Amino acid sequence: MWRCAAAALVVIAWGCDGVSADPERVNQALTQEASRPTRDWPAFRGPYRNGISTQSEWQNEWPADGPKRAWSAQVGLGYSSVAVAAGRLFTMGHRDGQESVYCFDAETGKQLWKHSYDCGLIDYLHPGGPGATPTVDADAVFTVSKEGHLHALDAAKGAVRWMLKLPDTLGVPTAEWGFTSSPLVLGNLLILDAGGLVAFDKATGKQSWRSTVYRVGYGSPISFTGPQGKTLVAALTNDCLVVVDPGDGREIAKYDWTSQYVTSGTTPVVVGRTIFISTGYGTGCTLLEFDGVKLAPLFRNEEMSNHMATCVEKEGRLYGIDGNSHTARQCKLVCLDMATGKRLWEQRGFGCGAVTMADGKLLIQSDEGDLVVAEARPDKYVELAKTKAFDDRSWTTPVLCNGFIYCRSERGELVCLDVRR
Repeated sequence: MWRCAAAALVVIAWGCDGVSADPERVNQALTQEASRPTRDWPAFRGPYRNGISTQSEWQNEWPADGPKRAWSAQVGLGYSSVAVAAGRLFTMGHRDGQESVYCFDAETGKQLWKHSYDCGLIDYLHPGGPGATPTVDADAVFTVSKEGHLHALDAAKGAVRWMLKLPDTLGVPTAEWGFTSSPLVLGNLLILDAGGLVAFDKATGKQSWRSTVYRVGYGSPISFTGPQGKTLVAALTNDCLVVVDPGDGREIAKYDWTSQYVTSGTTPVVVGRTIFISTGYGTGCTLLEFDGVKLAPLFRNEEMSNHMATCVEKEGRLYGIDGNSHTARQCKLVCLDMATGKRLWEQRGFGCGAVTMADGKLLIQSDEGDLVVAEARPDKYVELAKTKAFDDRSWTTPVLCNGFIYCRSERGELVCLDVRR
């Protein structure tokens, strides 16, 4: 059986030279690490990049006035979620012509450092600001700006270790909505979608390889172990789902996938021998079987059209927001059966929000600032708790880590809620 491989756990399966280890050793390492809960949320969509927190001890039934607000901060315009590691929280925002990477004490909200640089808003049809989430790896944090500044920063002090600009380095134009791919750390490599997948040496910033060039997507790559026991990387570009060998960037398989407005913005969901992808504006979704050589559709329909937020999976069911931001009141939270591709239930009221999961519970951030806890169950929608996190729009994924929930609004209100037992 395959397992999604996140930054922290793949390191042990890869040598420093970037060559994959023996497949049996890889699978043993992945299985051991996946069964060992991590306290941190070091990257976009969490430690395994699947949107699922390993935390089980938390208060998921709240009083009428909601959980205690531990702290809040203003980080500027944007949609970056948070990464939490070793007691530090990292996020990004834009104000006064500059983007900034922020580091806070995750429990108290004390600002530990800020690194700023000139960067455009890229506010086409929305207020703009960064869309990628920082990635923490040991003592380094990696970030991507809207204009393609790729930074490697010291996680403790914010000092720049290296920086490059993706359009200059790769000769690619800035995409219509900017660069929003959250970097994936895999062994000694830093991998992201920047017009096809590209890998850099995480220590130096030197380019290691580049895959076939495609129109840049707005989602992020994910690593997984394929059926022959080899670690692979998948990403949804604006031309196709592509699977590559991270040793050299060689394309293993692809499945053509385009949308009406060139807006593919989600991360592939890998479950067993299948890969699920979805795009908004009526493009819909497909579940693909991957045999290590080719991708074959098991179903394709419009039952789940994710505009920006990627689904989460539990026991063969996918939970996600179906619909688009410009018709947000028509959006629905949907439970989709992966075996049949059929919609099991739907629930309105969240707009074009975002979903994560912990301990069998859905954590839903509505686009109007409501934070909701609901059961992840296939028969019906059951709400457990609800609170108003802020009075502002949000398209950003909420994060539960170490007994705190972190939410972020479009205009930069970062809120920490205490849900410790």
